[in-house]
Amino acid sequence: MLLRGMRPYEVAKELGVTKKVISMDMKKIMANWRDSCVRDFESAQATQLQKLANLERTYWDGWERSLKEKRVKRVRDAEKGGFHEIIEEDGVGNPKFLDGVADCIKTTAKLLGLNEEDMIERVRQRSAQLAGAQTVTINIANMNVGDVLAAAERGEPIPVDVLSKLEPGDLLQVHQKMIGVVTGSPVAGG
Repeated sequence: MLLRGMRPYEVAKELGVTKKVISMDMKKIMANWRDSCVRDFESAQATQLQKLANLERTYWDGWERSLKEKRVKRVRDAEKGGFHEIIEEDGVGNPKFLDGVADCIKTTAKLLGLNEEDMIERVRQRSAQLAGAQTVTINIANMNVGDVLAAAERGEPIPVDVLSKLEPGDLLQVHQKMIGVVTGSPVAGG
């Protein structure tokens, strides 16, 4: 009924129950849908990861085959008017197979959310969530590297102006702290 555009109070009235009953039922239904979507997504993701793993294995097999010695045999037979010849070449490896491996690795990383753009987006989303949950006042003029690292560890949003003034090594540490907050596990070196 709700999916057809009815409002909760209309559904409650039609079914002869209170709005609270409808609200509680909708929460349960939404939770079930959410759980089902997560399971469906995880199942689809696992299937795609397996396909990528198989494809990557095929590329590696092709690469290994392309490295092996190649032999072409032609037999020259004077009595029958044919010929016999053996040509040996060292396989140098076909780089297209390695391109395929690299594509598989990139696609797998993207599917798992491990590429840099996805990580940055998750940090932004997490920062926005935390900023929405609390008011964070940041005195940009007085922030030092220690303050920025502490803010990153707390999952607080850090103004771009502050980040742009950090040295590359310090920026990397802040990035690692933020990823640790998003993923729930510290990043090596962070």
